[in-house]
Amino acid sequence: MSTFERKRIILIVVCVSTCLMSGSSLWAEGRQAETGLFEPFAIRNQAIPALVFLPFEAATARTLPSGGFQTRLDASYSSIFTEKRDTQGRVDFDLELFEGALRLDYGITDRLQVGVQAPYRFYYGGFLDGFIKDFHDTFNLPDGGKDESEDDLCRLIWKYDDTVIANHISAHQGVGDVSLFAKVAVLLEDRWIPALSVLAHARIPTGNERKMLGAGEPAFGFGIAADKHFGNFFLNLNVFYFLLDEPDFFEDLEVNNVFAGSLMVGYQITQNFAPMLQVNAATPLFDDTGIAALDRDLVQLIVGFQYNFSAATRFQIGFAEDLVSSSSPDFTVYVALNQFF
Repeated sequence: MSTFERKRIILIVVCVSTCLMSGSSLWAEGRQAETGLFEPFAIRNQAIPALVFLPFEAATARTLPSGGFQTRLDASYSSIFTEKRDTQGRVDFDLELFEGALRLDYGITDRLQVGVQAPYRFYYGGFLDGFIKDFHDTFNLPDGGKDESEDDLCRLIWKYDDTVIANHISAHQGVGDVSLFAKVAVLLEDRWIPALSVLAHARIPTGNERKMLGAGEPAFGFGIAADKHFGNFFLNLNVFYFLLDEPDFFEDLEVNNVFAGSLMVGYQITQNFAPMLQVNAATPLFDDTGIAALDRDLVQLIVGFQYNFSAATRFQIGFAEDLVSSSSPDFTVYVALNQFF
Protein backbone atom coordinates (compact mmCIF):
# COMPACT_ATOMS: atom_id res chain seq x y z
CA MET A 1 0.00 0.00 0.00
CA SER A 2 1.51 3.35 -1.06
CA THR A 3 1.94 6.31 1.28
CA PHE A 4 -0.67 8.24 -0.72
CA GLU A 5 -3.21 5.44 -0.40
CA ARG A 6 -2.63 5.15 3.35
CA LYS A 7 -3.12 8.89 3.85
CA ARG A 8 -6.27 8.81 1.71
CA ILE A 9 -7.74 5.96 3.79
CA ILE A 10 -6.89 7.77 7.04
CA LEU A 11 -8.56 10.96 5.74
CA ILE A 12 -11.71 9.09 4.69
CA VAL A 13 -11.99 7.37 8.10
CA VAL A 14 -11.55 10.67 9.94
CA CYS A 15 -14.11 12.50 7.76
CA VAL A 16 -16.75 9.75 7.95
CA SER A 17 -16.34 9.29 11.69
CA THR A 18 -16.50 13.04 12.36
CA CYS A 19 -19.65 13.38 10.27
CA LEU A 20 -21.31 10.51 12.12
CA MET A 21 -20.36 11.95 15.48
CA SER A 22 -21.64 15.42 14.69
CA GLY A 23 -24.90 14.23 13.14
CA SER A 24 -26.51 12.26 15.93
CA SER A 25 -29.84 13.51 17.24
CA LEU A 26 -30.28 10.63 19.67
CA TRP A 27 -28.19 12.03 22.51
CA ALA A 28 -30.11 13.04 25.63
CA GLU A 29 -28.41 15.30 28.14
CA GLY A 30 -29.90 13.42 31.08
CA ARG A 31 -27.93 10.29 30.11
CA GLN A 32 -24.50 11.92 29.86
CA ALA A 33 -23.50 10.98 33.41
CA GLU A 34 -24.09 7.25 32.91
CA THR A 35 -22.86 6.83 29.31
CA GLY A 36 -19.79 8.93 30.03
CA LEU A 37 -18.40 6.13 32.18
CA PHE A 38 -17.10 4.12 29.22
CA GLU A 39 -13.81 4.66 27.39
CA PRO A 40 -11.66 2.91 24.75
CA PHE A 41 -9.15 0.14 25.35
CA ALA A 42 -5.75 1.72 26.09
CA ILE A 43 -3.88 -1.38 24.90
CA ARG A 44 -0.61 -0.82 23.05
CA ASN A 45 0.47 -2.99 20.15
CA GLN A 46 2.68 -5.68 21.73
CA ALA A 47 4.60 -6.67 18.57
CA ILE A 48 8.27 -6.10 19.41
CA PRO A 49 9.06 -3.14 17.08
CA ALA A 50 5.71 -1.45 17.83
CA LEU A 51 5.99 -2.02 21.58
CA VAL A 52 9.47 -0.50 21.65
CA PHE A 53 8.99 2.46 19.31
CA LEU A 54 5.27 3.30 18.99
CA PRO A 55 3.75 4.63 22.25
CA PHE A 56 0.21 5.04 20.89
CA GLU A 57 -2.74 4.19 23.11
CA ALA A 58 -6.35 5.24 22.58
CA ALA A 59 -7.84 7.81 24.95
CA THR A 60 -11.25 9.28 25.68
CA ALA A 61 -11.86 12.93 24.84
CA ARG A 62 -13.19 13.58 28.34
CA THR A 63 -10.97 15.23 30.94
CA LEU A 64 -10.95 14.85 34.71
CA PRO A 65 -12.59 17.61 36.76
CA SER A 66 -10.33 20.15 38.43
CA GLY A 67 -8.55 18.40 41.30
CA GLY A 68 -9.70 14.97 40.09
CA PHE A 69 -7.26 12.06 40.29
CA GLN A 70 -7.25 8.76 38.40
CA THR A 71 -5.11 5.64 38.64
CA ARG A 72 -5.03 2.91 36.01
CA LEU A 73 -3.37 -0.43 36.54
CA ASP A 74 -3.26 -2.49 33.35
CA ALA A 75 -1.64 -5.68 32.15
CA SER A 76 -1.15 -7.35 28.77
CA TYR A 77 -0.09 -10.91 28.05
CA SER A 78 0.95 -11.81 24.50
CA SER A 79 2.10 -14.82 22.51
CA ILE A 80 4.50 -13.59 19.83
CA PHE A 81 5.82 -15.50 16.82
CA THR A 82 7.44 -13.80 13.84
CA GLU A 83 10.14 -15.57 11.84
CA LYS A 84 11.24 -13.81 8.64
CA ARG A 85 14.53 -13.79 6.76
CA ASP A 86 15.87 -11.84 3.82
CA THR A 87 19.25 -11.05 2.34
CA GLN A 88 19.13 -7.75 4.25
CA GLY A 89 18.27 -9.16 7.64
CA ARG A 90 16.34 -11.42 9.95
CA VAL A 91 13.69 -11.18 12.65
CA ASP A 92 13.07 -14.20 14.87
CA PHE A 93 10.66 -13.39 17.70
CA ASP A 94 9.37 -16.51 19.45
CA LEU A 95 8.38 -15.78 23.04
CA GLU A 96 5.66 -14.64 25.39
CA LEU A 97 5.48 -11.20 26.90
CA PHE A 98 3.93 -9.84 30.08
CA GLU A 99 3.64 -6.08 30.41
CA GLY A 100 2.24 -4.35 33.48
CA ALA A 101 1.86 -0.59 33.74
CA LEU A 102 0.74 2.00 36.26
CA ARG A 103 -0.71 5.28 35.03
CA LEU A 104 -1.57 8.33 37.13
CA ASP A 105 -3.65 11.28 35.84
CA TYR A 106 -4.60 14.59 37.44
CA GLY A 107 -7.10 17.28 36.44
CA ILE A 108 -5.38 20.67 36.65
CA THR A 109 -8.55 22.42 35.48
CA ASP A 110 -11.87 21.10 34.19
CA ARG A 111 -10.38 21.13 30.68
CA LEU A 112 -6.71 20.32 31.27
CA GLN A 113 -5.44 16.90 32.34
CA VAL A 114 -1.88 15.59 32.69
CA GLY A 115 -0.60 12.07 33.31
CA VAL A 116 2.41 9.79 33.64
CA GLN A 117 2.80 6.07 32.98
CA ALA A 118 5.57 3.58 33.83
CA PRO A 119 5.59 0.04 32.32
CA TYR A 120 7.41 -3.13 33.36
CA ARG A 121 8.11 -5.86 30.77
CA PHE A 122 9.01 -9.53 31.07
CA TYR A 123 10.07 -11.58 28.03
CA TYR A 124 10.16 -15.37 28.52
CA GLY A 125 9.27 -18.74 26.97
CA GLY A 126 5.76 -18.90 28.37
CA PHE A 127 3.24 -21.72 28.17
CA LEU A 128 0.71 -20.95 25.39
CA ASP A 129 2.42 -22.39 22.29
CA GLY A 130 0.78 -25.82 22.46
CA PHE A 131 -2.69 -24.33 22.96
CA ILE A 132 -2.28 -21.84 20.11
CA LYS A 133 -1.04 -24.52 17.69
CA ASP A 134 -4.03 -26.74 18.55
CA PHE A 135 -6.39 -23.78 18.12
CA HIS A 136 -4.97 -22.96 14.67
CA ASP A 137 -5.14 -26.63 13.63
CA THR A 138 -8.73 -27.02 14.85
CA PHE A 139 -10.01 -24.03 12.89
CA ASN A 140 -7.57 -24.42 9.98
CA LEU A 141 -6.04 -21.00 10.60
CA PRO A 142 -2.61 -19.94 9.26
CA ASP A 143 0.13 -19.92 11.89
CA GLY A 144 3.05 -18.37 10.01
CA GLY A 145 5.26 -21.43 10.57
CA LYS A 146 4.66 -21.67 14.31
CA ASP A 147 3.88 -25.40 14.06
CA GLU A 148 7.47 -26.00 12.89
CA SER A 149 8.96 -24.38 15.98
CA GLU A 150 9.51 -25.94 19.40
CA ASP A 151 7.11 -24.99 22.16
CA ASP A 152 7.81 -22.38 24.83
CA LEU A 153 11.06 -20.99 23.45
CA CYS A 154 12.39 -17.52 24.24
CA ARG A 155 14.05 -16.05 21.16
CA LEU A 156 14.38 -12.34 20.47
CA ILE A 157 16.75 -12.07 17.50
CA TRP A 158 16.84 -9.06 15.18
CA LYS A 159 19.57 -8.43 12.61
CA TYR A 160 19.81 -5.91 9.78
CA ASP A 161 22.71 -5.98 7.31
CA ASP A 162 25.77 -6.41 9.53
CA THR A 163 24.09 -4.92 12.60
CA VAL A 164 22.93 -7.14 15.45
CA ILE A 165 20.04 -5.19 16.98
CA ALA A 166 19.01 -7.86 19.48
CA ASN A 167 20.21 -11.38 20.22
CA HIS A 168 18.51 -12.82 23.31
CA ILE A 169 17.70 -16.50 23.82
CA SER A 170 16.78 -16.38 27.49
CA ALA A 171 14.24 -14.61 29.67
CA HIS A 172 14.85 -11.00 30.63
CA GLN A 173 12.84 -8.20 32.20
CA GLY A 174 12.96 -4.58 33.27
CA VAL A 175 11.35 -1.15 33.28
CA GLY A 176 10.24 0.24 29.93
CA ASP A 177 10.09 3.83 28.71
CA VAL A 178 8.11 6.28 30.85
CA SER A 179 5.35 8.25 29.07
CA LEU A 180 4.01 11.73 29.82
CA PHE A 181 0.54 12.84 28.69
CA ALA A 182 -1.43 16.06 28.37
CA LYS A 183 -5.02 16.57 27.23
CA VAL A 184 -6.96 19.79 26.60
CA ALA A 185 -10.74 19.64 26.09
CA VAL A 186 -11.76 21.81 23.13
CA LEU A 187 -15.44 20.83 22.86
CA LEU A 188 -17.82 19.26 25.36
CA GLU A 189 -20.36 16.76 24.03
CA ASP A 190 -23.79 18.17 23.31
CA ARG A 191 -26.78 17.18 21.20
CA TRP A 192 -25.10 17.97 17.87
CA ILE A 193 -21.49 18.24 18.98
CA PRO A 194 -18.94 15.50 19.80
CA ALA A 195 -16.56 15.84 22.70
CA LEU A 196 -13.20 16.82 21.24
CA SER A 197 -9.77 17.11 22.86
CA VAL A 198 -6.23 17.84 21.73
CA LEU A 199 -3.62 15.43 23.11
CA ALA A 200 0.15 15.42 23.49
CA HIS A 201 2.43 12.51 24.33
CA ALA A 202 6.12 12.44 25.23
CA ARG A 203 8.24 9.34 25.78
CA ILE A 204 11.27 9.38 28.09
CA PRO A 205 13.90 6.71 27.21
CA THR A 206 14.21 4.96 30.58
CA GLY A 207 14.16 1.38 29.25
CA ASN A 208 17.22 -0.61 28.15
CA GLU A 209 17.24 -0.40 24.35
CA ARG A 210 19.67 -3.31 23.96
CA LYS A 211 17.16 -5.61 25.68
CA MET A 212 14.21 -4.20 23.68
CA LEU A 213 12.75 -2.74 26.88
CA GLY A 214 12.90 0.80 25.51
CA ALA A 215 13.63 2.80 22.37
CA GLY A 216 16.78 4.55 23.56
CA GLU A 217 15.49 7.88 22.20
CA PRO A 218 12.68 10.29 23.16
CA ALA A 219 9.50 10.49 21.10
CA PHE A 220 6.76 13.07 20.75
CA GLY A 221 3.20 12.76 19.52
CA PHE A 222 0.26 15.09 18.90
CA GLY A 223 -3.32 14.23 18.09
CA ILE A 224 -7.03 14.48 18.75
CA ALA A 225 -9.63 12.34 20.49
CA ALA A 226 -13.39 12.53 19.92
CA ASP A 227 -16.37 10.90 21.66
CA LYS A 228 -20.03 10.75 20.56
CA HIS A 229 -23.11 8.88 21.70
CA PHE A 230 -26.02 7.52 19.65
CA GLY A 231 -28.54 6.36 22.21
CA ASN A 232 -26.98 3.24 23.72
CA PHE A 233 -24.19 3.22 21.14
CA PHE A 234 -21.01 5.20 21.74
CA LEU A 235 -18.01 5.93 19.50
CA ASN A 236 -14.46 7.01 20.15
CA LEU A 237 -11.93 8.18 17.56
CA ASN A 238 -8.22 8.90 17.98
CA VAL A 239 -5.82 10.27 15.35
CA PHE A 240 -2.13 10.83 16.19
CA TYR A 241 1.15 11.73 14.53
CA PHE A 242 4.38 10.59 16.21
CA LEU A 243 7.91 11.92 15.75
CA LEU A 244 10.14 8.90 16.34
CA ASP A 245 13.87 8.20 16.33
CA GLU A 246 16.13 5.17 16.56
CA PRO A 247 19.19 4.55 18.79
CA ASP A 248 22.67 5.02 17.32
CA PHE A 249 23.45 1.29 17.17
CA PHE A 250 20.68 0.80 14.56
CA GLU A 251 23.13 2.41 12.09
CA ASP A 252 21.43 2.30 8.63
CA LEU A 253 18.04 1.11 9.91
CA GLU A 254 15.82 4.18 10.34
CA VAL A 255 12.51 4.39 12.19
CA ASN A 256 9.76 6.36 10.42
CA ASN A 257 7.55 9.04 11.84
CA VAL A 258 4.08 7.50 11.78
CA PHE A 259 0.37 8.21 11.78
CA ALA A 260 -1.53 6.12 14.32
CA GLY A 261 -5.17 5.97 15.32
CA SER A 262 -8.11 3.98 16.57
CA LEU A 263 -11.86 3.66 16.16
CA MET A 264 -13.97 2.10 18.91
CA VAL A 265 -17.68 1.24 18.91
CA GLY A 266 -19.50 0.15 22.06
CA TYR A 267 -23.06 -0.63 23.11
CA GLN A 268 -24.34 0.00 26.61
CA ILE A 269 -26.42 -3.04 27.62
CA THR A 270 -26.88 -1.90 31.21
CA GLN A 271 -25.78 1.17 33.08
CA ASN A 272 -22.57 -0.63 34.09
CA PHE A 273 -21.84 -3.08 31.25
CA ALA A 274 -20.90 -2.56 27.61
CA PRO A 275 -19.25 -4.81 24.99
CA MET A 276 -16.81 -2.93 22.75
CA LEU A 277 -15.00 -3.46 19.47
CA GLN A 278 -11.94 -1.43 18.53
CA VAL A 279 -9.47 -1.23 15.65
CA ASN A 280 -5.98 0.23 16.17
CA ALA A 281 -3.81 1.04 13.16
CA ALA A 282 -0.56 2.76 12.23
CA THR A 283 1.56 3.37 9.17
CA PRO A 284 4.80 1.32 8.86
CA LEU A 285 7.64 1.91 11.30
CA PHE A 286 10.22 0.96 8.64
CA ASP A 287 10.61 1.17 4.86
CA ASP A 288 12.42 -1.06 2.37
CA THR A 289 14.03 -3.43 4.87
CA GLY A 290 13.13 -6.40 2.68
CA ILE A 291 11.36 -7.97 5.67
CA ALA A 292 7.59 -7.76 5.25
CA ALA A 293 6.93 -8.05 8.98
CA LEU A 294 8.75 -4.73 9.49
CA ASP A 295 7.61 -2.81 6.40
CA ARG A 296 3.85 -3.34 6.59
CA ASP A 297 1.03 -1.34 8.16
CA LEU A 298 0.10 -2.21 11.74
CA VAL A 299 -3.56 -3.19 12.16
CA GLN A 300 -5.04 -4.80 15.26
CA LEU A 301 -8.58 -5.76 16.31
CA ILE A 302 -9.60 -5.69 19.98
CA VAL A 303 -12.86 -7.23 21.22
CA GLY A 304 -13.94 -7.10 24.85
CA PHE A 305 -16.07 -5.31 27.41
CA GLN A 306 -16.09 -2.82 30.25
CA TYR A 307 -17.83 -3.35 33.57
CA ASN A 308 -18.24 -0.55 36.09
CA PHE A 309 -18.31 -1.72 39.69
CA SER A 310 -19.24 1.88 40.49
CA ALA A 311 -18.84 5.31 38.93
CA ALA A 312 -15.36 5.41 40.46
CA THR A 313 -14.16 1.84 39.78
CA ARG A 314 -14.13 0.49 36.23
CA PHE A 315 -12.78 -2.77 34.78
CA GLN A 316 -11.94 -3.69 31.18
CA ILE A 317 -10.89 -6.88 29.46
CA GLY A 318 -10.04 -7.18 25.78
CA PHE A 319 -8.68 -9.80 23.38
CA ALA A 320 -6.52 -8.62 20.48
CA GLU A 321 -5.66 -10.24 17.15
CA ASP A 322 -3.64 -8.99 14.17
CA LEU A 323 -5.63 -8.06 11.05
CA VAL A 324 -2.40 -7.75 9.04
CA SER A 325 -0.10 -10.75 9.50
CA SER A 326 2.76 -10.18 11.99
CA SER A 327 1.70 -6.56 12.57
CA SER A 328 0.70 -7.48 16.13
CA PRO A 329 1.06 -10.62 18.30
CA ASP A 330 -0.73 -13.89 17.54
CA PHE A 331 -2.79 -13.32 20.66
CA THR A 332 -2.99 -10.69 23.40
CA VAL A 333 -5.25 -10.47 26.43
CA TYR A 334 -5.55 -7.06 28.07
CA VAL A 335 -7.04 -6.11 31.45
CA ALA A 336 -7.30 -2.69 33.08
CA LEU A 337 -8.61 -1.39 36.39
CA ASN A 338 -9.40 2.32 36.62
CA GLN A 339 -9.97 4.05 39.95
CA PHE A 340 -11.17 7.65 40.19
CA PHE A 341 -10.83 9.90 43.23
